[in-house]
Amino acid sequence: MFVVIERTAATAKGECKWDPMKLPEVRKHERKPSAVQTVCELAFNFFGLVWLLLIPQNHFLIFGPAAGYLKPGPIWHTFYLPVVAVAAYSILRCMIALAKPQWTWFPALGNLLQNAFTLIILKFMLAAASHSAGAGWHPFVVIDQAATSAQALKVSAIVNASILLGMVGTWIGLCIAVPIQTWQFMRRLRDSVPDKQHAMPLQVL
Repeated sequence: MFVVIERTAATAKGECKWDPMKLPEVRKHERKPSAVQTVCELAFNFFGLVWLLLIPQNHFLIFGPAAGYLKPGPIWHTFYLPVVAVAAYSILRCMIALAKPQWTWFPALGNLLQNAFTLIILKFMLAAASHSAGAGWHPFVVIDQAATSAQALKVSAIVNASILLGMVGTWIGLCIAVPIQTWQFMRRLRDSVPDKQHAMPLQVL
């Protein structure tokens, strides 16, 4: 009995020699967006698109009580359709993600394209707003001709400045997010290639 134990222990000791540094690298699995999250995002994007489509005839939806003496500036007539197009694309992106859940690379690509389009629109809007600088600077919001009170002028100046600061902040955030999302998409696309190569032998078997 002791001889068997001794030989078994010696054999096990020889077979258990391994180097932990030679172990394969642990791959971190990124958390994929769930179907419920995508459905909620689709619903919010749909209501956002409807809200955008109703704004031209209902300024109250964006200005509230100030709609009596404020109205959108001329810049929105130029960029309204591109903004609506990005909102419509966000709905299409969610629908494709729900219809093709096996496309693990598509959510990253969809978010990247949407943010890239938004970044381009913001760049042109900020450039157009800078060209109208001056004493009567009001690119985003203008005062109705019937209202010329000092209170209306003050509210218009505050709203224009707030929109400008919001756009600049969003533009800076997207300038940081787009390169990061580009790297994430390239990594997701690279990681999906080995999965396909390993799946082919299993399908043959």
